[in-house]
Amino acid sequence: MDIESRLKELFNEQKIIFWYDENGELKDEFENIEIDGVKKLEIDQNEFGIKVEVLTNKKQKYLIYSPYPAPKDEDNWLLDLNLANYIFRADRASLILDTLGLDLEFKEFIKEHLKFFNSKKRMQELKAKLEKENKESLIIKMASILLKSDETMESVLLKIFEKGSDELEKFGLDREIFEIASKKFGFEIKSVDDLLYKLFENYFAYNVYGKSHYKVDARVFLKQWMENIKYQNLFKQISQKIAKDLHIVNELEKLAIEQKSRCEVYEECEQEIIKWILGSLVAKENLKEILELIKSREDKIWFKEYENIYKALFFAAKLFDTQSRYSFSSFKNAINEYASIHYKADLYYRKYHYFREKSEKVELLKVLDEEIENFYLNAVLREANDQFDKFVKEYKVDEEHQQNFFKKFVKPYIDSNKKLFVIISDALRYEAAKELENIINKMDKFESETSYLISSLPSYTQLGMAALLPHKKLSQEDSDLVLVDDKNSSGIVNRDKILKSYSESFSAIWYEDYLKLDREKGRELTKNNSLIYIYHDEIDKTGEKDETNTFNAVQSTFDTLIKLIKQINNFNGYNILIVSDHGFLSTKSPTKASEFCPKPEGDIIRLNRRFVIGKNFTNKSCTHSFNANELGIESDNSYLIAKSINKIRVQGGGNRYVHGGATLQEIVIPVIKIRKKRVSDVRDVEVDILPISTISTNIVNITLYQKEPISEKVRPVTLKIAFELDGEILSDVQTVTFDKSDEYSENREVKVPLTFKGEIKNYNNKTIKLVARKVKENSSVEPIYKELDVKVSIAFFNEFDEF
Repeated sequence: MDIESRLKELFNEQKIIFWYDENGELKDEFENIEIDGVKKLEIDQNEFGIKVEVLTNKKQKYLIYSPYPAPKDEDNWLLDLNLANYIFRADRASLILDTLGLDLEFKEFIKEHLKFFNSKKRMQELKAKLEKENKESLIIKMASILLKSDETMESVLLKIFEKGSDELEKFGLDREIFEIASKKFGFEIKSVDDLLYKLFENYFAYNVYGKSHYKVDARVFLKQWMENIKYQNLFKQISQKIAKDLHIVNELEKLAIEQKSRCEVYEECEQEIIKWILGSLVAKENLKEILELIKSREDKIWFKEYENIYKALFFAAKLFDTQSRYSFSSFKNAINEYASIHYKADLYYRKYHYFREKSEKVELLKVLDEEIENFYLNAVLREANDQFDKFVKEYKVDEEHQQNFFKKFVKPYIDSNKKLFVIISDALRYEAAKELENIINKMDKFESETSYLISSLPSYTQLGMAALLPHKKLSQEDSDLVLVDDKNSSGIVNRDKILKSYSESFSAIWYEDYLKLDREKGRELTKNNSLIYIYHDEIDKTGEKDETNTFNAVQSTFDTLIKLIKQINNFNGYNILIVSDHGFLSTKSPTKASEFCPKPEGDIIRLNRRFVIGKNFTNKSCTHSFNANELGIESDNSYLIAKSINKIRVQGGGNRYVHGGATLQEIVIPVIKIRKKRVSDVRDVEVDILPISTISTNIVNITLYQKEPISEKVRPVTLKIAFELDGEILSDVQTVTFDKSDEYSENREVKVPLTFKGEIKNYNNKTIKLVARKVKENSSVEPIYKELDVKVSIAFFNEFDEF
């Protein structure tokens, strides 16, 4: 902007403007200026006359020029007019000061950085940001414009770490920023790398050793960076480089686990913790401590990279912590014990392998795999089923048998004129159903409960599927085909016919076909039928064809069944049962030769690794023998069931996924009863911040209270806790997940230490806010959850960390 234009702009608001041109260099400019309504006067030993004219003609606008510097106050005859009006300076630096509205004290600084102010765009951006500035705040705002960052020191530094300091160097601001950072953090800064290394080393030393020689702000800044979602990837990249350069793993290896557990800044911290956990698990030691340690890592910056491996280790610890001594008193007692508690070992084993494979760090877990296999095979499967095998001959078709499913669970809905959907999921094991129950109960407006039935023997698909249909009798002839009231029961078409023989309003449909229905056809199906059987087979299909992926199929089954539940609900179905035909045995390790039984001799109709159907058997010492009547079947056939977890030698591969026998895992089958509610019933747990009236130290322990235990309908909440005022963060930020299920209220209190930045001394005797922000998954938006007013009253602020 030229001088005349600037003066015209100023005269829009000013009536009298004084212009002191120190060396008279711009006198020609003055003489050539013509502004409508403005009279020009030049000071030339005529101060008294100028004062008289100005005071006489109060409506006139004046530009009063002097080719000399402004005189000292005691010699200035026009001092009163100077003070009451505007003084214009026309050198480049003064024009910039004038345009930005900055005080004269910034003139030398402006002169040193004229290159920055050559851009009209930068000038406009800076002017929009300026308030009441000091030199540091001005430098930070100038740097923020160059780096396109927020106008805080923290944001400027993060942009420097991301893009480098070249842009600042170009305009002579790099050293200025480093000087501000040096003052803030309490150490000399020679370069960007020097700054980064000192920040990381300091944070590590404080956490691990409790030592720091730098100001609190150095640690608070790094913690805030870790919590900043936008810059977390940058943090990780830099952390990896620094850890490698410093050979940090060598230092970590020397530390005790208590120290390692306090480390969070380097990825190697997680690796070393995982190594310790693996060693403890192999020795089957420190199981409770392992569970607590894994829990404590969940809010750490590197947890996501190791989440699946931590989950695998979590379930390994849970598996080793299960009761591995079984003492059953009867068939019924064993079933009840399994359904109430012992199923968990199967769940933990499955989840271990699921997350092991998902972790993509299978090699790291190889040291644990053999221990897991030996424990599960011998201390769980064999121990439990060898005990249970003593009572297998007590097996009978009673009220809790699969053959009574229709009578016990389906008929009450039909008799009450309530529409019912029955999802039959092939090989949905009881332990998996318990996990599915938990998933369903976390869904809004849904509730479910799981009971059990005893599957048919042999526990194979054709017989199990037939038993779940309405029937008067089940029979077999000279094949493994099962007849329902003398009708073929294999396949969807035949099962639909059997259902319709009881009522035209009964139907059967394949799950994939049901999921393809549009809203109109789906609701029409619901309207026209009172009972719909939906058949699903992901687990059994995968287990038979690709046994190593059985546990992945269980997980994908959950997704499919949830889709079916939601689809049924969308099609006006509100009552749902999920049931299975049989369970299964599955281990990751192949069966050893010593675990196989010799093949029985006789007239064999069906030979399976877990059972044989036929007549006139011999050589059947490692099996239980049943006649058809004992199994609730009309037939002349005999049935051999392999004892415990033994397998009958059969040609061909495939012995890791089997069913057909009488183990607890095969014959305890689930019935999940699902009901849709009208009212929303899922909510986040409520967390209270216990009040603190006054802050008197620079490190404050905040107490937060989770008001109730977590349950299926009460979800955990993750909060970021910090002190703030008007959007400025005044302390470090701590992330805490409130997910305690403890019934004792005192165990649901969490103490969170917050450390103030050095700026807190500027807020002494003022009220600031303790703010809890809610963390939303896959979102950078963190709305305020709760806030609390707190007065700052710190007599002495210790800028340095205690050591």
